[in-house]
Amino acid sequence: MKIVPISLDLLPDFPAYLQECVDAGIEHYTDALKDPEASLRRNIDIAQGKNLPDGWCPQETYFAVKNQRLLGAIRLRRGDGHFIQNEIGHIGYEVRPKEQGRGIAKHLLQYIVDHQLTSPALVVCDADNIASARVAQTIAGTEGERQGEQLRFRLAP
Repeated sequence: MKIVPISLDLLPDFPAYLQECVDAGIEHYTDALKDPEASLRRNIDIAQGKNLPDGWCPQETYFAVKNQRLLGAIRLRRGDGHFIQNEIGHIGYEVRPKEQGRGIAKHLLQYIVDHQLTSPALVVCDADNIASARVAQTIAGTEGERQGEQLRFRLAP
C-alpha cells in the first residue's frame, strides 16, 4: 500500500470508490458521483488553494492505494476557523467499506502526522464512531476530549 496525493491518475477507480462509500452512508461523496473527474479536478484545485469556496481553506487529499485500487482517503485542512475548530477538525478520513478493519485509516493518519503535519491539528469524530476514535486515540496517544456528541483529539507534528 502506498499513500499518494490526489491526482487525475486516480480516476479509473474513483467512481467505484465513490459509489461504495455513498452506498455505505458516506454522504459527502454524493455530488462527486455525478461527475467524478470534475470532482477530482475541483479537489486538486482546493489542495493548491485555487477556486476555494467561500470560507474554505486549502485542503490536501491523500489516498491509500494498492494495485490501482483506492483503499481510503484522508484530508488535511491547512487553516483554521470556527467550522474547523467546532465541527470537522483539521483532518478527516474514511476507508472504503470493503477494506475496513485492515489498519488503513491508522496508516493514513500516521502518514499525515509523520510527513505532512507542520502544526498541531484537531481530529474530530462522532463519539459513537468507535473505529475512528480508536484510530485517532492510537495516533494521538491520549483519549479524546468529549464535547457534546463528538470526541476531539489533538495531534502534534
